[in-house]
Amino acid sequence: MKKFALTLTLALTMILTLAACGGEPAPTATPVPPTPTPAPSEPAAESKVYSTVINEADVTFTLAADQKSIVVDAMGMTVEGTCEVADNVLTFGDQTSGNAQIWASLGKNQYTLNADGTATVIEGAPEQSDAPEQSEEPSYPENSLVLDFTSDTSEQLQKTFYVESGTWGAAFGGQGDYTPTDSANELFAWTTGKVDSSFHLTFFADGTYKFEFTDMSVEETGTWTWADWKLTVTTAGGSSFTSSISK
Repeated sequence: MKKFALTLTLALTMILTLAACGGEPAPTATPVPPTPTPAPSEPAAESKVYSTVINEADVTFTLAADQKSIVVDAMGMTVEGTCEVADNVLTFGDQTSGNAQIWASLGKNQYTLNADGTATVIEGAPEQSDAPEQSEEPSYPENSLVLDFTSDTSEQLQKTFYVESGTWGAAFGGQGDYTPTDSANELFAWTTGKVDSSFHLTFFADGTYKFEFTDMSVEETGTWTWADWKLTVTTAGGSSFTSSISK
């Protein structure tokens, strides 16, 4: 009996020892999935620039990548707004900033956007001739007043105007001096020598003038004087121009 109890005790001891040695199984590490390589992104679309000329004035269109908005540089002035492009034809929408007259003038037309980066007026604009307005060595009727004038708006708006002696002589009473009156009536208009010119210069009897570039709705005023057979024009911005008399 004692032998049996000893054997049972040894057996139980071995079982308990084996259980203690076995314990909980060691946890295994969870594998970390590899970081996916991002797909190469496509380069962001860029705006496109187109250039055109409207009556000798350079105009640049910068069209947004989505072709829904546009920035226009016209004679040094910047205007912005919405637009639409369909079949390479540009149509202006609503203005968001800049000169309203410039935007309205540009918006009267539609433009073909060419592959070479130029834009062509296709609707609403008067015919534009590639022929020079005057010859390389311009000649004017004898004793005409000739005036090289540059607009305050942009240096690109430079024009040579003239008026024949029969007109300015009568306006100034054939004298070398002129005293402005209180009247703002038109005294005489100058010409560029081109029948369909969009540039206009008008003198008024009160010693003021008006300059217009009708295609871009530009309008400026200033003053003029006539003394000692010399005519001087002074812009609102303070620039002065003196005419000459052709021989």
